[in-house]
Amino acid sequence: MNRVIAPMRQGAAVGAQAIVSVLIAAIMLAACASGDVIPESTGTGPGATEVETPSVTASVSPAAPADPRVACEGIEPDEPPLEIAITARSFAYDTELIEGPRHCQPFAIVFTNKDPQEHDLDIRADGVLGPSLFDGELARGEVRYDVPGLPAGEHYFYCSVHAGGMNGTLIVSEQA
Repeated sequence: MNRVIAPMRQGAAVGAQAIVSVLIAAIMLAACASGDVIPESTGTGPGATEVETPSVTASVSPAAPADPRVACEGIEPDEPPLEIAITARSFAYDTELIEGPRHCQPFAIVFTNKDPQEHDLDIRADGVLGPSLFDGELARGEVRYDVPGLPAGEHYFYCSVHAGGMNGTLIVSEQA
């Protein structure tokens, strides 16, 4: 006698794959659990049972870096602010390097946006994820940004709307 075995329906196969995936995830999670097992009571009286619950120890990551601008607190400007001109055109700044500001001395950026789209200029200490040092407003046309004194070093400047293509390095020099 020949037996004909009906092929498994596609929906059943997908369901079986889902069950296997859930089982694998459960096994992996169980393997990741570590630490002491602390008995925990489910209640009091007849029928109460103790359930073992794994304890989890969390590690604390280091605190976020301190605000780099603290280095400039109490330092008075010793000359009028330096003025730097930057233009945005075709979704790009006209420079990828700004040099000239000195340690903890305020400076001004005269920002000219020649695109119809709003742009700005923000400054951070260590790349786009570093502490914010200056947050310029979005603008069309020309705007003057009065930037407070920044600590010496290399900083990152960028457009908050188009950081992937509009960015560069700001070098603040040591005191002369």
